[in-house]
Amino acid sequence: MLRTIALSALALIPVAASATVITPTGYTYTVGPNSSGSAYEDDTYNGTTGQLTDGVSATLDWHFTDGGGAAGPNVGWLNVNPVIVFTFDQAYDFGTMIVNMQDGKGAHGVGLANSITVNGLTSPTLTGNGTTDITGWDVSMDLSALAPTDTLSVTVNRGFQWTFLSEFTFNTATSEVPLPAGLPLLLLGLGSIAALRRRKAGHAPRLLLWSGNTAGQRLAEARWDRAPSRAAGAFRARSASVAPRKRGEIPQSGAGRALT
Repeated sequence: MLRTIALSALALIPVAASATVITPTGYTYTVGPNSSGSAYEDDTYNGTTGQLTDGVSATLDWHFTDGGGAAGPNVGWLNVNPVIVFTFDQAYDFGTMIVNMQDGKGAHGVGLANSITVNGLTSPTLTGNGTTDITGWDVSMDLSALAPTDTLSVTVNRGFQWTFLSEFTFNTATSEVPLPAGLPLLLLGLGSIAALRRRKAGHAPRLLLWSGNTAGQRLAEARWDRAPSRAAGAFRARSASVAPRKRGEIPQSGAGRALT
């Protein structure tokens, strides 16, 4: 029983909870993408959702996926800062936002944004993939400083003429399961019970009394009974034979000593 309770108590020790991906219910553009009829529009946008939350991130150079008029995964803005407002089904404590954008190295005016601002919180200066390759690149921004909210207004502060965005992913903040207020007292109580059980399982103290018989000594042993089923303060007496001893080695009457 004690083991079962102890294991249950250990299960209450706080552990880190994993982050959860949150899908927006929709988004709107305050500053929309290029609308010149090129391949850089939000091709599947229906007024609620579109390419930016379809789960598809660009991984290749935009030349291969969006060049030549093809309807690729990138959504482009020319000479403006993209502003997108995402809405959610309830207020969330956000942890991170991941934005997939083109790290274009400035080729043909396409490049990484300088920074991102979300609900007034601005990221540090963004860094690219660390190579000379032109690729889609995931930029992660910490949102844990924001208060819980059901709306995120995202401004991408451009670094070049063209800003290409492909996908937005939002995660909740990771946190620990709270420690129950009574758990320390529970553990203390379990420890006390275990100590009491160990104490009861050990040898009880005994009081050994010598009789005054000098011919053949009889040892009367009185034992204090600690069993909880017996009356408090009860004694059990039993006799045990001992070998005769020389005169003078045994107290003559009434003397005794306690052993444990």
